[in-house]
Order: sequence, then structure tokens, then C-alpha cells
Amino acid sequence: MAKTGAGFVDITAELRSRLIKLRQGTGMTRCQLAARSLVSERTIQLIEHGDRDKCQERTILKIAKGLDISFQALVDVPRAREPIHQSTAWAFSDLKTVAQRIDGFILESLRDHRSGDPDLLVRTHADLLFARLGKQGISLGDLHRQLNEPQLVRTLAQSMPAAGLKIEVESKFRELSLSAGSASIRVDNPTLLWDCHCLTPRSTSTVADCPIHSHPEGKLITKVFSTGLVEIVWRGLRFVWYRTAPLWPPSVDSFALVNDLLDAGILQADTESVLDLGSGTGFIGTAVASLNSKVRHVTFGDWLLSPALFSAVNWIRNADRFAANSFRARIGMWTDWLPLDSDPVRTHALVICNPPYLPILKGCEDLGRQSPVVGTDLLERLISNANSLGSRVILQFSNLANLEAATAAVRGGVGLEPLGDERRVPFRVAAVWEDGEYLQRLIEERGLEYCPSARHPFWHRIRTYEVVAQGH
Repeated sequence: MAKTGAGFVDITAELRSRLIKLRQGTGMTRCQLAARSLVSERTIQLIEHGDRDKCQERTILKIAKGLDISFQALVDVPRAREPIHQSTAWAFSDLKTVAQRIDGFILESLRDHRSGDPDLLVRTHADLLFARLGKQGISLGDLHRQLNEPQLVRTLAQSMPAAGLKIEVESKFRELSLSAGSASIRVDNPTLLWDCHCLTPRSTSTVADCPIHSHPEGKLITKVFSTGLVEIVWRGLRFVWYRTAPLWPPSVDSFALVNDLLDAGILQADTESVLDLGSGTGFIGTAVASLNSKVRHVTFGDWLLSPALFSAVNWIRNADRFAANSFRARIGMWTDWLPLDSDPVRTHALVICNPPYLPILKGCEDLGRQSPVVGTDLLERLISNANSLGSRVILQFSNLANLEAATAAVRGGVGLEPLGDERRVPFRVAAVWEDGEYLQRLIEERGLEYCPSARHPFWHRIRTYEVVAQGH
């Protein structure tokens, strides 16, 4: 068996033999496999000849993809016995650290494979997750129990350290209050949850124009925002968030989406079950449950561990504010959940999603590995498969992804009906700031607005849509 560890795989005689047999069985030369795997022919040759005793896991993952098999099938890592029961709940900080490490590896390994075979991605995601958890001495079954049994989740929430920063958001996003101890800043008419332009490229505004850094307490507030737990309060609900690549906070988009649902009367409808897809902190699903007393069950779905952890914890922290009495935190690519149990609800009355909407333009594929907010795969699958997911499917996206959304609607035979007004908001995604070519192409090809005289120099437009039957 090939052993894996610290990001590397031992190249054993068994693995070399398996690779050669699989390659020859498909009729591929080394050159052809290298081209399919996006690795060099020299790499394939060194592995097959036994001239390497170790290789990076991500390289083996690419070769597995080239062979149309899973990482697990190529490496043949022995699986841990299931289930391994943990008698007590983990501490929040420990599980958060484990989740961050595993998410970072999975993000780097999979985000550049989105154009590949969907079934292979689903299998590879499950294999990687199982293997990385096993190295931490954790079984998938234990993790699932920790994130879904209310008493265990409650214990997790109680073990959380206190948030260093609190951000109170006015119900219609017309005012923010940021406080850390005795330090506080009030922002009127904010354009973003963190309404700072200071690090944005091409910005001609100064620190004096920034509502955060122009304040005497700005440095302290920034330090706490960047390094510790943040509590976001909205309509009496309390959500914790930690700044890390796999976890996006409730943004101006999220608040706008929930308010659009309210204004359209959707949250007054008889909606018994809700799926919050791509759940992040769990803000949308929890907010919907608090605003509609008819909701009885919410499923939070994401492909990374940190969102599952924070969604479960945030649900429990607010559970006394709504009538809903059950939830699930599910993990899987898109809606292909890991088969750890059966969800109480198979088809939901309402599916809500605020998916990533940054298109991966040709020649800019590496951006997909830098942040989970880059890529439109979830948006496209949600639209094209809406009929199988729920009775009503609602999502929000940017005009930057209009092309991908329209193509997915045609593919799925559905329409996109706007809910509420289009909103012009600052485009402030740090993951793409350093790629000047990508920014320029968004301006030239996708309608990103460049306003050099504005405090925020880049702007785009977001809007909420319901996926409807064609001709509706």
C-alpha cells in the first residue's frame, strides 16, 4: 500500500505497477497520459521507472484524473474502520484548526479540476476527505455526529472563545456598528460589511476617506477583524465568523438576498423545509428559519468542512429564536452528499443559494485554486438541475456571471425571473487583485465597472433570481 503524509505519496513498487497497468490498459502512451493529467512526461517516466520514492499528492491526483479514476483507486490507501466512536465532543478551536488544514488541501487539489468528469470529482473529493481526516484520527462518522447531534453541537458552541469584534448590522443594511471592547466605529450608509478601500488596487482615495481607517480606533478594529472570531448581529440573530480562505462572511449580497425574499413575500409562504446550498456561515438558512415560522427543517450543504462547522454552530446559537426543530450539516460536491445518513428531506420546498460568481476566463484557470469564491460551477449546476432540487429555487449572482447563468438556463430548459431590484455594489475580491490581466478582462468582457474617481474603484451589479419553468 502507498502511504500518504505531509502532502506526499510514497511511490511503492505496487503503485508503479498499478500505474503502468492502468495506463497500458487504456492504450495511452506516457506522453498522452501526461497531456491528459497536466503533468510532464518526465514525471510519468520517473514514477514508472522507480526513480522517485516520493511524489506530491496533488501530482498523483492529476495522474488519477488523467486515468479517469479516483485518487484512492490509484494510491490504494487503506481505509480506516468505520465507525470509530468518539465519546465526547471536540473543542471548537481544535475542530476549527483541523477543518482549516483539510479545507486548504482539498481546495488546492480540486478547484483546478472543475472542467473534469463530475462523477470523478465527487469520488475524488470523498476519497481526499476520508484520507485527510484519517490522518487526524477522525472518522467521517464521528465528524458527522459532531456536526449534527444537537447536544454535541451545543457543546462545540459552548467551547468557543469569545468573539473579539462585534459587527451590528441594521436590518436593511443602512448602518453598521463595529465594536471591540471599548473601541467602536459607526458606519452610515455602508456599501460593504467591511467598507474599506485602502488596499484596493487602482484606488485614488486616501485613508482619510475610509470610514474605518480614518477613525482613531481603526487600527485596533482592523487587527481584531483580521485575526480573531467576529460576531455579526442582524435582526437579533448572532453569527460567528473567522477570516479564512474557505469561509466567506455574510456579505452585502447575503443581506440583500434575504431582504429580497422578505419583500417578495416568499418568507410568508408555507415552506416546511429549506436547503441552504453553499452555506458558508449558515447565515441564509438560519435567517430564513427565523423569519418564517412555518419552516421546520433546514439543511446546510457545502463541500468544505469549515462551512459545515460554522453553519452547525451558528444554527445552535440561534435555535431558541425560531420554530424549526431539525437541521442537517451535509458535506459533498454540489448536492452529492457523503452517504453518512439519510436527510429527513429529499426534495426541499425552498432551495436558496448565494454561489460564487467569478467566471474562470480562458488562460486564468489558476485563480480557481486561490479562493473558493472563484468559479461558477455551483451556480451553473444549481440552475440547470433546479427541477430536481426543490419546489422553488432562488439564487443571487453578479452581472459578471450573466453568460454562465444564461447558458445553464438554456441547458436546463428553465428561465431566470428577477426578484427585487438590481444593486450596484463595490467589487472587492482580494483573491483576484494581483491579477491585473484578469481584472482588465472583467472590465472589457464582463461589464465590471472601473470608476477611478470613486472611493471603491471597481463596481458590479448583483440581483436575486428565481429559477422558473420556461415560459413562466
